[in-house]
Amino acid sequence: MKKRTRIVLNAGFSAALAWAGLASPLAVAQDSANPFIGKWKVNWEGKNKVMESHLEIKSDGGNWNAYSAGRYDTCGGHDIPVEIKSTDAEKMTLTVRYNDTIAGCKDWNIKLQRDADGKVTGKRGETELTLTRK
Repeated sequence: MKKRTRIVLNAGFSAALAWAGLASPLAVAQDSANPFIGKWKVNWEGKNKVMESHLEIKSDGGNWNAYSAGRYDTCGGHDIPVEIKSTDAEKMTLTVRYNDTIAGCKDWNIKLQRDADGKVTGKRGETELTLTRK
């Protein structure tokens, strides 16, 4: 009985090690397949100051959280879902779904671009976005 138990434990331990060894390369391969997936700090020039947001992109969407622009900004300071419209290795188009979350707030369409050096930049309309990986 003890030998059988020991074999089962060893098999389970070996399976856990094998899974752990395979999980890391798969995670790395997924990130390298889509360079936009991850957590980002996003900055842009507001009317009177530099604005900041946090963006998390996952393979099935994501989350946007912008700091409030001021006392009367009802759209800022909330977690807003992000919908990925299109993506490839060099660019991604997404929509920040404000209208679905907060009545009276308009959705934002954002285009992200990766340059030859791997740096990611973006645009929301004519507004330039600077992205820094967190």
